[in-house]
Order: sequence, then structure tokens, then C-alpha cells
Amino acid sequence: MTSKTGRVAVIGLGAYGIVTVKNMLEVGFDVVAYERNEYIGGLWTVTTDPSKTSVLPTTISNQSKQRKSFTDFPFPDDVPDYPTGTQVQKYLEDYADHFQLRSTFRLGTTVTGINRSEKDGKWVVSINRPDSNATKEEFDKVIVTNGTFHSPVMPEVPGIDKFEGEVIHSQSFKDPNDFKGKNVVVIGLSNSAADTAVELSNVAANVYLSHRSGACILPRINAQGQPSDHAETIAMNRLVGYLKSISPRLTKFLYTRAIENSMHATYPTIDPSWNLLPAPPPTHNIPIINDHLIPLLTTKSIHSIPGIDSIPSPHTLTLSDGTTLPNIDALIFCTGYRATFSILPPSLDPTAHSNPEYDAAPFGSSVRRHARLYQGIFSPAHPDSLAFIGPYIIISAFTGADVVSQAIAQVFSGAYPLPPQSEIERWCDDHYAYCLFMAHIARAPAGLVKNGEIWSSTVPLHITLAPSLHPSSGPPPPYLLNIPRLSYLPLLLPRLSVFFQVPLSSFTHEGIELRLLPAGLLADLYAPQLPWRIEVGDGWGVGERGVADGFMNSVKEADFLRYGSAKGIMSMSAENSTALWDAVKDNNCPAFAALTRPLLNPATTLRHIPLRIYIPHPDSDTNNTGSFRVIQGLVPPRLPNNDPQTLGHALHTLIPSLFPSRRDPILAAAILHGARVPLHATLEDLMRECAYADGWIGVVGVML
Repeated sequence: MTSKTGRVAVIGLGAYGIVTVKNMLEVGFDVVAYERNEYIGGLWTVTTDPSKTSVLPTTISNQSKQRKSFTDFPFPDDVPDYPTGTQVQKYLEDYADHFQLRSTFRLGTTVTGINRSEKDGKWVVSINRPDSNATKEEFDKVIVTNGTFHSPVMPEVPGIDKFEGEVIHSQSFKDPNDFKGKNVVVIGLSNSAADTAVELSNVAANVYLSHRSGACILPRINAQGQPSDHAETIAMNRLVGYLKSISPRLTKFLYTRAIENSMHATYPTIDPSWNLLPAPPPTHNIPIINDHLIPLLTTKSIHSIPGIDSIPSPHTLTLSDGTTLPNIDALIFCTGYRATFSILPPSLDPTAHSNPEYDAAPFGSSVRRHARLYQGIFSPAHPDSLAFIGPYIIISAFTGADVVSQAIAQVFSGAYPLPPQSEIERWCDDHYAYCLFMAHIARAPAGLVKNGEIWSSTVPLHITLAPSLHPSSGPPPPYLLNIPRLSYLPLLLPRLSVFFQVPLSSFTHEGIELRLLPAGLLADLYAPQLPWRIEVGDGWGVGERGVADGFMNSVKEADFLRYGSAKGIMSMSAENSTALWDAVKDNNCPAFAALTRPLLNPATTLRHIPLRIYIPHPDSDTNNTGSFRVIQGLVPPRLPNNDPQTLGHALHTLIPSLFPSRRDPILAAAILHGARVPLHATLEDLMRECAYADGWIGVVGVML
């Protein structure tokens, strides 16, 4: 039986809070969850209260039920692919009942403050109920899950004080009939703006959609008859992430072109005067999912207009193109929200720290405040006891919140240790620099987390003990973990020997002895179903010393290929050589980067690219199943005409039978770190951004 591991307060009982309660209970915490409303489900409960964000009675989810469900509780079969708001609310109620969560709920209870006791390190939560006096309760941990729809953002418009019509934020938009027969301007171009304009088109005299930038607009069901969001897969996201690390500009161009092509295929009559295209890249802006907006623009039931420049008189707007729009009765601002954490003291508010550069950026704090949180979740000041779900965007919100709260449960229970404080602060600093860069480009999603970092990529493993080593009592349970792609399986042997209580030395996959290669490269070679099921046994193998020696030899070979000499690595001190291996062993990217920077940037001219190509199953002979061929050659960084050497050109030169084209994968695809790499990627960029820790680009050729 799971023992209690402490008392946890969960603040907010929308979808994020409900699933967090369940996951914290599962690992043995005593949970109390507070919700200021008398109901659960947050914005999915219809309310006419203008101060509360909620769906409308006609709302249909813009995410499919398959992408919206929690990991262990699917929507019922009789619910359509895109459920209504009412069906989503019922799903949340059913989830709470199924997992018997209601005993932890404290509805109609407002949290007025969260403070940390310096005396005993407990969290003191101040609460208030209308029918009782204010009280305080103590907790070991606190998780804030009150979402991002806190404070409506109302942009400053010159002359708005002269406007005599109605001015509201979309939070207060509850009934389109309130605007029957009126001329209404909806400000913004987002999912909420599109939904608001569509609702108004049935009753208002004229509906104007005012926006300064374009948008990708897609229907819920694509041309293949499938939910549009089913096209977004883990593999695709991984590919986009890696492409961004190779060439952000190219990725932006290709991704945007793909979305725009899909938009044109669905709506071939898009009028350029609508100014929907060009759209901000999907890597920076979430596409709008709406089935009716384009048809209503086509029939002029909704009019697309430029942004508002000023309001010169009680019912007239001046637009950014210099034209005027008279006889306007109402303005509805669909301009988003800011997350606020006033229940926390400023020292613990993740958005309260000073960011002058971010504040000044075009899409910085004027859009949303930057949240300084480790991995977008944990308070840097108290990462082992204070966490947040909400400031950072979660695609597939319900599923994402489920996974994030599971991660919090593992960290708070002590099952997964956090890194040293210095590494936490360094990660937050690096992430702030990334968000600052994004704030100069586009209206990036809230708290966008940098992705595509190879060092953070892992391979999930399901490790079982070889049958020959089973104890008389029967097979022991499997060992489950995620291994970094750049790590090596033998580094797991000490902990596996302790877990299985027998000396261990080797790994096999379907009877094949696994070679001494990085875990990610092995996964690319064998392309297993995940989690990867492998066996650990007492066959021939090497220990950590052997892995370290093999790694350093590979590093020397790569250094020699790059510059015609291994002087760089050979001149490294013994202390730094040890630190280099320790960085790989500990999966410490910053330490590794600091040590290898001189190796990749010497004064010597780059001569060759360390490239190895692995071809699985070279023969049809079944005796060779699981074997592979390794191909390498002297690959210069530039072609004779001085153009950069591309992956496609190198593959065509080394293996023309598999890669007859330099540009397109016809017979085989090139896989690197689990993603298909475009053949036009330059090898020098790949070497600097995507090489394995030993310096080699390890590409797997997979037959199409």
C-alpha cells in the first residue's frame, strides 16, 4: 500500500486542477483542492456572470476528443470527434466521479494568500468562504492550477474615452442577442475572436473583424475526413523541433508554406483583401480552428478590416489604413488574458521579476508576462514544493496537464530528483533568453518552451531480466525508465544489478546483442515500438570504464577527421577529459558545451565532417537480422564549387544505390535522433547542432 508522502494544496478546479488532484492522490499524497466557484470545470461551465470566463451554450471544442482526453479516461464513443462545451463539462464531472475525487474538493472557497512559514518550511494557505470566517491551513506542497484566463487584456486605443457605444472584453460576451441589430467590431484574430464574430453574424446588423496580422484558419475536419489536429503527431513535432535547431528560418518558411497550402486547399477562394495571408508562422502562433469564418467572410456576413488606429468621435473609428468606419455601436476586445498570481508574495510570483528587455520587446509583456519557472512548471525558489500548471501553454491541454501533473507527482514524492539549484537557475536564464528572442518575432504562445534540444530527448525503456537469471520465485517486475538519447546502456548496469539482485553485463533486443552505441542511435537502428522492450543479462559486455574509453577514442577520431589532427582533444587536461565524460554520463549539456566549444571552434580550418551512415539489415539473409552496415568516408564541409556540403549530396556520393537523388528521399530516408532529416540540410550545421556527444553525426538509412 502506498504511504502518505505529505499534504498538498491544489488551487483551482478547472481541468488542470481536477487531473492534478487525481495524480497526486495516486502517489499517496493527502490532497485538498480549492475552487472559488460552486462548480468544477472552470471555463467549461456556462455562466452569465460577466466577470467569469466561460464557454457559450453553442461552443464546440476546437480540439478533437482524442487530443483532449486525459491519458486514462477517454471520451465516450457516442460523443462526436469535436465535443460541445456541455459534453466537455460532463466529461470532467464524470472523471471526478470515476476516480472518486470529490471528497478532496472545497468548492465556494477563495484562496486569498499563499505564504511560506520560515519557521518550519510549511506552506500557509489563507482561505475564505462567504458563510464562515477566514481561516488558514498548512501544507507541505502547493500546486497552482488556476489556468491562464485571469485578467482580460484591454489594449489602449487613442480616443476610446470618446466612444459612446458599448465596450467589453470577450470574457463578458455571454449572449449574442445582446447585440441584435447593432454594428459590432470584434478586435483581434484568434480562436475566441473567430467564435465571437461567427456568433454575432446571426443577429448583428454588421460584424467587422479588426486585425493587424494574418492567421492560419483551418476547419475541424480536414480534406481526408479526419480531425485536423490528428495530423499533428509526436514525430512531426520532433521533426519540426530538430529542423528549428538546424535552420530556424527554413523551418519557419516550410512549416508556414505547408499550413497555407492546406488552407488554400480547403478554401481556394480566399480574398487577398481579407489580409489573412501571409500568416504568422505556426511555430509562433496557434492556427485558428473554425468551420464558418471563411464562408461568412465570403458571403460578407463578416467583414475583415484593418486594425483600429484611433477613435475620433462617439461612434466612428479610424483604421490603420487611414479609412474611417462610422456608425459603430459596440467594440468587443478578443485580446487575450494575463495570468496573475496576486495570492502569492512578489518573491514567489513567477511573473513578478524585472524583465526590462522583455517588457520593451514588441511582443513581450504587452502581450503576456514572462513566467520564470524551471521546465515551465517548478518555482526556482522552491522547486521541490511549489509548482504551476497554466503559465506555460499546453498543446492538447487535458492530456498535457495530465502528463505535467504526473511529473510534478514524481518530483514532489521524491521519485525523481531535481538537478542542483545552479542548473535550475541556468535553465531559467537560457529559457528567458529564448523567450526574449521570440518576443521580437511574433505573438508567441504563452510561456513558449524551447523545444528540439537533443540533450533533453530520451528513449523510454522497459527492461526485463533474461529468463536464464530468473529466481525460483518467478520473473521479477520490469525496470522502467527514460534514458537520454546521448547516453549509453551499460551506464544503467549498476542500478539494474541492484534492482534485479544479480550481476549484469549485457543487453539484448529480440535476441540480438546490442552494440556499444548511443541509446538514441540504437533506437533509430532497430525502430522498436515504445517503450523499447529489451533484456538485460550476464553475457559479454563492458562496464563504465570500457564505455568511457570507447567514447574518448571516438571523440579523438572525430577530432582528427575534422582538423587533420587530434591535437585539440589530446591537449585537453586529464581533469577536463574526466569532466567531459562526466558531462555525458550526467547528461549535463551546459558543462559539455563549455568543454567542447574549443574543439569545434579552433583556429584550424575544418577539413572533414565526421559522418557515419548505418544501414540496418544489409542482406535478405535471415541470419543477418539485427545486423547493420556502417559506411563512412572523407566528407569535406564544402563542394568543389564552394557550396556547403549537404546531407543529400554526401549520401548520394557514399551510397548512390540508396540515395540516387541529392534532394529527395526516393528509396530511403535519413533518420537522425528519431526524426527524418531533409536532404538539403548542411552537414556543418548538423555537425554543430545534431552530432552525438562523441562528435559523430550518426545517420540511419531507412528504406521507404
